[in-house]
This record gives sequence, structure tokens and C-alpha cells, in this order.
Amino acid sequence: MSYSPQPPSQPGQGPQWQDGGYTPQYPPAPQPRRNSTGTTVVLAVGGVVIVFLIVAIVLVLVFGGRDPEPAPVADSPRPQESTSAQTPDVLGDSDWIPDDIPDDVPEPPDDELSTGEFPEAMDGSWSGVMTQYDLDGNYESTWTLEVHMVAGESLGGADLSMPNGESCRWDILTTSNTEDSVDLEYYTMDDGNGTCTLFGYLHFIVDGDDLYVGVATEQPDGSISTADGVLTRF
Repeated sequence: MSYSPQPPSQPGQGPQWQDGGYTPQYPPAPQPRRNSTGTTVVLAVGGVVIVFLIVAIVLVLVFGGRDPEPAPVADSPRPQESTSAQTPDVLGDSDWIPDDIPDDVPEPPDDELSTGEFPEAMDGSWSGVMTQYDLDGNYESTWTLEVHMVAGESLGGADLSMPNGESCRWDILTTSNTEDSVDLEYYTMDDGNGTCTLFGYLHFIVDGDDLYVGVATEQPDGSISTADGVLTRF
């Protein structure tokens, strides 16, 4: 009598027979483990961390662009502003305009009569555009002015170019000065076919490469006409 060979039994399990034959039996497939309490805690902690990071990012975006409050500093003397930044009002300071302008044009100036001189800071040649104002202080016209000065001297010269193509020539005489300002009289040597008045007053303020110029002269009706502008070295 013979028997068919039987497969070896799985460890811990004997052979199973059915209908006279052998049917191997295998252990059931492993079932997924159920979430434990530890896993739930980890997920909860991770959620809190994510929320915290989101809040931190929002705060950085909202407040990060703002400039920090400056730290308080001790009081210190405030430096004097440059006259260039202030743009000196040479016409507003009318002390340089005499109350009585002579009716007769004086003789050409003599440097021996001068009571001032050009300071070192004004030495050289300057050019710029002047704005002329009518008797009511309204804009009237513009013209170009060139001034030539030598430090320590009392007499200088100026050339005017008018919109009508005419040009004039002044001799300028210092009457007083400081280190950065000069009061002057001008005498017209060439009136440009009647374009320029024969006599008037000037006021210069120098700051670096800027020369602030004010002009005052008497009109035929006796009123004072003015002009001002900023000249630069050339």
C-alpha cells in the first residue's frame, strides 16, 4: 500500500486533510495596526507646531517691513545749514539798497573811493540767469549775467546779455564786504542802445560754487526795479 507524499507542515501547525486530500493552511494575513494613543499625541503636537509657524510668518510679514524706532541720542549742536540749501533771499534783505538813489548818474568809479573788496571765495568768473521783476514784483523777463572779480580788488566787471540781442557792460565797485558777501554799485559803460539803466546797486552772497546776486535800480518814474539769480563759476 502506497501514500502520496505530503508537504511539510508549517511551523506550529499540523497537516490538514479534506476529502481525503491534503490542503495546506497558511497563517492569516497580518491586519493593519490600529492607531495608538502615542500616534495621536504626535499628530496633535505637530499640528500645534505648524500653527505656531504660520502665526510667526504672518507677524514677520506684518511688522518686518517697518523701520525700527531710532535709538534716542544725546542732544548736540545743530550744524548751520548751507546757504545753498537755504537759497538766500538777496532781495528780501534790503539793507543793501540805499533809501535815496541819486538822480544824477555818478562818474565812473574810482577804486580809491571803495570801502570794500572782493573776498577770496568770490575770486574768478561767474555766469547765470537773472530774473527781472516789474514794479509790482511780478515776473517780467530773464537775461544772462557774467561777473568777473579778483580777490582783494575793489573794482570788477559784468557783462549782460538781453533777450532782444543787446548786451551791456558794467563796472562794479565794492562798498562793503564780509567773508561771504559784498555790497556794490554798478556803473553802465555800454547801455546796449538804451537797454540798461545807467546806475544801480548789487548784492552778492557766495557759497562754494554758487553766487547769489541781487540787483536794484531806479526806474524813470522813481520806483525801484529788482532782479535776482544764481551764478556759477566758469
